[in-house]
Amino acid sequence: MITSFIPQIISALFALITYRLYSELLDSVQLGEAMLALGGIALFDAICSSSVSQTVFYFGSKPNSKKGVYYLLNRYKNYTLIIGLTLIISIIFLESIKTNELGFYVIFFLILIGYIIIEPSRNGMFSLLNIVASRKVYGVQVVIDATVTFLFIFIFLRYDPNWVFLILGILVSRFISLISNSLLLKNIFKGQDISNINLQNFHTKKEVFQQMRPIMYMGILGWLSAFADRYVIAGSIGLAGSGVYSLATGLVGRPYTVSSAALTAHFRPSLYNHLPNEDKKDFYKTAKSWLIIAFVIGLIGVILFYLMGGFLVDILLSKEYRNQIEGLLFIIGGAFTFMIMTHSLDNKFLAKGKGDKLFRLQLYLSPIPFAGIISGAILAGVYGAVLGKLVSDFIKFIITYYYSKRI
Repeated sequence: MITSFIPQIISALFALITYRLYSELLDSVQLGEAMLALGGIALFDAICSSSVSQTVFYFGSKPNSKKGVYYLLNRYKNYTLIIGLTLIISIIFLESIKTNELGFYVIFFLILIGYIIIEPSRNGMFSLLNIVASRKVYGVQVVIDATVTFLFIFIFLRYDPNWVFLILGILVSRFISLISNSLLLKNIFKGQDISNINLQNFHTKKEVFQQMRPIMYMGILGWLSAFADRYVIAGSIGLAGSGVYSLATGLVGRPYTVSSAALTAHFRPSLYNHLPNEDKKDFYKTAKSWLIIAFVIGLIGVILFYLMGGFLVDILLSKEYRNQIEGLLFIIGGAFTFMIMTHSLDNKFLAKGKGDKLFRLQLYLSPIPFAGIISGAILAGVYGAVLGKLVSDFIKFIITYYYSKRI
């Protein structure tokens, strides 16, 4: 667990430093635009990248399928590298000569095409690496990704601080990650003959899409829960307010995300293993322990953000944003506490094979955050939006908890 946890901590630290970078190099409107752009990337990741990742994980975990999955990913990767490099060179060239607004939109369009081509390939390679590599090798790749992403975001934002160059920095870092992932996998599969693999009986397109489709639906709902609020706030109180809200929630959310990932890695195997053995008592004990520990970690986070909020914003944010955000951190911590507790309950549904019921429940609950955040933003600006998020996440937890007791 420690081997998996340490790289995530390092990655989280780079992410927190990046928030300082955003606050130093971008004014409030630019920050709002950048946060909306990152939300757009997250939507693509939720629909496409996560479904590719989970599908690769599903098929690649089967003993007789690893070589076949690698063969397909490697074949697609060869085209991706050529097209991706061509697009990146074209974007840099066009940036050096563009003189009007049309050139700006052409560059933006090419960045989007590049991301659509590069990211699914990179994500698939990264997932396969998680399966076939040791935890140490996979952890090293996590740290490399975090370092390279920070480096290129810094370079491109220093050159021209706007949301297009933010996405360009991310695109270049993903391209380099694709290269490093492919090199590591090439070394792992070195000496194994994959040139004569018969794909006729490998897996049908129908099987693949059956795995991808529900993940895509769940990804959209997850994105609505985690990122759509910034667009709602931008429409309610403007880009500047959306930027402050996104910066505050991102700052608090990162340690909670790392904690939730660690809890998932620790408890989920036990949760899934107990049920098939009809070990119902241990199953419910594991589920209860996960929920309680998530609550304890969340509560500790709220207390720390309340006591140390001023110290944290002094380190991680520029002066322009410190006063606006300091008093919001512990409230957002409360919202994220309910989120990670709800996540533990979600896994209880999934472990019992009730993914369809969970999807319907999440679908019915999806309007609640919009209602709470919009109402709060209209009544009291960013502070009201944060309170609306807290109340919404509390309501979602209570309802999810109620139905989790009935499965």
